[in-house]
Amino acid sequence: MDGGILDWSYKTITGIPERRPELVAEAADVRDILMLAIKLEKGSHDFYMVARDTAIYKEIASQAFYIAGQSKTQDPGAKALMKELAQEELRHMGW
Repeated sequence: MDGGILDWSYKTITGIPERRPELVAEAADVRDILMLAIKLEKGSHDFYMVARDTAIYKEIASQAFYIAGQSKTQDPGAKALMKELAQEELRHMGW
């Protein structure tokens, strides 16, 4: 993991692990299983909310870029394209 994603050599793990971690012990009761299920669902929810918020932020940043770009050019074709792209970014946020 040294160097992070920028140093990744694109190698991946293959095959099925010999030993998978047990999420639920044999002695677990219904309460334990339900608590684990709730925690897993909460983790998934949190992940997807962060992913959604990140995507929306990027759409807003892209839209702002295209809006600002319209005032930086005198080319009518470029202005029209950037206006269209800004509107498209706004539509993306309506998922």
